[in-house]
Amino acid sequence: MDYLVKYFSELYCLVGEMAPWLLPGLVFAGLLKVYFPQKHIAKQSLGINIKKVYNELD
Repeated sequence: MDYLVKYFSELYCLVGEMAPWLLPGLVFAGLLKVYFPQKHIAKQSLGINIKKVYNELD
């Protein structure tokens, strides 16, 4: 039981250390989503279809 408490304590500390970097990253990703619609990104992807490539790997 002591291992679980220590694990979650360390996990909490790790998330606390990552938060200052994760929050600006999430805000930046949200801004990209707003200002660059999916249609624009699809046109700029040079015709690479990730779903098609993934399905061919199976």
